Amino acid sequence: MPFSQTDMDLRPLFDACPIAMIVIDSAGRIVSAAGGLLQLLDWTPGKLVGRSFEQALTVGNPVHSSSQGPRHSSRHRRRIRSGTGRIVEVEDEITRLPVAGRSYWEVHILRRAANAGTPQPPSLLDGDSSIGGSSTETMRTRHVRMLLDYLPAGVALFNESGSFISGNQAAQHMLGRPDENTNSLIPNPARSGPLAGSAVLQASLRQCFQSRTPVVEKAVKWSKRGELRHLDWRLQPVGPSDAERPAAVLALIVDVTDRVRGEQSLRETVIAAETVSHRKTMFLSAVSHDLRTPVNTINLQLDVLRLLVEKRGETDKDLIPTLNVLDKAVNGLTEMLDDLLDISRIDSGRLDDRPSIFAFDSWFEATLAPHEATASLKNIDFTWRVDRPGQQIHCDRIKLSRVLVNLVHNAVKFTQSGSIDVAASLKDEANLILRVKDTGPGIPADQLDLIFDEFAQLNNPSRDPSHGSGLGLAICRRLLESVGGLISVESRVGSGSTFHVRYPLQKIQPLQMIEEQRAVAAITPSQSNSSSRSRLGRTPLLIIDGDGICRQSLAAFLNSSGYAAAAVADAPSALRWLDQTRPWLILLDLGLPGKSGLALLRTIRERNEYRKVPIIVLTTGDVSGECDDFMALNVEGVVPKPVNLGQLVQSLARLSPRS
Repeated sequence: MPFSQTDMDLRPLFDACPIAMIVIDSAGRIVSAAGGLLQLLDWTPGKLVGRSFEQALTVGNPVHSSSQGPRHSSRHRRRIRSGTGRIVEVEDEITRLPVAGRSYWEVHILRRAANAGTPQPPSLLDGDSSIGGSSTETMRTRHVRMLLDYLPAGVALFNESGSFISGNQAAQHMLGRPDENTNSLIPNPARSGPLAGSAVLQASLRQCFQSRTPVVEKAVKWSKRGELRHLDWRLQPVGPSDAERPAAVLALIVDVTDRVRGEQSLRETVIAAETVSHRKTMFLSAVSHDLRTPVNTINLQLDVLRLLVEKRGETDKDLIPTLNVLDKAVNGLTEMLDDLLDISRIDSGRLDDRPSIFAFDSWFEATLAPHEATASLKNIDFTWRVDRPGQQIHCDRIKLSRVLVNLVHNAVKFTQSGSIDVAASLKDEANLILRVKDTGPGIPADQLDLIFDEFAQLNNPSRDPSHGSGLGLAICRRLLESVGGLISVESRVGSGSTFHVRYPLQKIQPLQMIEEQRAVAAITPSQSNSSSRSRLGRTPLLIIDGDGICRQSLAAFLNSSGYAAAAVADAPSALRWLDQTRPWLILLDLGLPGKSGLALLRTIRERNEYRKVPIIVLTTGDVSGECDDFMALNVEGVVPKPVNLGQLVQSLARLSPRS
């Protein structure tokens, strides 16, 4: 085959070549350059063709040179000017190729300079005595062959039937071909054959011939002597532009098996890590959920014991300090369980956004009141203010409450003296701006970015449990991220900290306002209901709880507090009790054995005589998904376990027929 046929279109090959390669004629002009120059020296190959190598690229004389053979090859360490003007020190391997008479062309292979003493690969033409011959055409063919065989990428020609025409050494190695005649670009029918039966490559080959446009296929599976490999293919049609069809297709082949295996290994590692994380989340959720029942029991028994001690007066006053210690420990454990449940809900993606419209002032005051009382016991000045009182806002009240409670709780916990100031701004209708400022110990500047990490605790290497779980600020950050909000902090050691929160608000539509007011009216006890309850006299309230100790402790506490309380363990017992007696209020645990608490709630509401009886739901889990059901079933409130008996008594007092 004439060389002009074989060398129809090698420009795509040189453009795709990953090696920084330059071919210089006998006059020192650049006649060709490979695409690797762009990565190494920021030079587009086309901008160098026709220019003098010495004038365009080199700076000064070679720093170091060594000979690999007096006739064919040498190396130089030289400084090269990049396309952006910077100076790069490179290793320049020069191979001289005789072209006619005593004239030579030079092939320069450039690499970033290695450290002194680093072994270098052998020269391109070391020991090659085959250069010669009188035919210039044959000489040029051999030169191109040697350049292609030096490439790490495979280069091959295929005909329209998918038969292998010729290829360099890398291509034959990748395709698993015999090694004989690997230096030849001349077609060898003895090595021809189908394109390995690959349907993908055969279809791409047909497309390339028919459309005369390049086709790229990524990570094509290829069986090489029984071993599965992955090859990237770039198919380029070659031949005269005026021909009816391409003469052949030039394929640039890159073995990406290691990359594909690495990506697969990475995917498997990610899946394994996600599985471990999911199991951790489920474990935390299950443990924290299961621990709430015994903690609730301890809390109830503690309150019963405190009530008995108060009744006996001076006799058991020495027990009060012990009760205070136990109370503090139970409260700390309850806080940790709440944090673990929150973080597990966030990790599992079960924290949906449930916006509602509510009056900001009353919510703000009610949320801060317990913390104001705690601060007062520590003689800390606690202040709060709203710049635009009397406003209603539309957002997820539960998430907003959690953020504010965590920030204020931390401020009260770590501030030993001075003041705490909580400010809210509603000037921007699209955002609620909160600021919590304290005079606590402050946070070192190098640890400000760490405080929002999970389980992060400053100055607590021994994990003193009095410092909390280290999840509060992490929960704030992740809750705010879930709604598109932001949290930041300013602090100086010894001067306190200031936390800033931006919480996005949704726009309130007039129709939403009307519906929200109807919903509030539906779950708020009316004056007529209170009057009707007042006529019931001393009617018992009913506790429906599947946990025996919790049920008995709660009944004992309420009976000691002046309420007549009856208790049953499951849905059948509750329905039998309700057939005989009509309570003025029902405390219903959702975690009942057999029939669920929610199903029992629906059954109770189906009875006409119980449609207006107040029902308070007790739960150890997340019930955010049942909010609509509770509203439709006219639930008065939801009390999480461990039960805060003080808040429960306040709710009962509000709903009691004696009020």
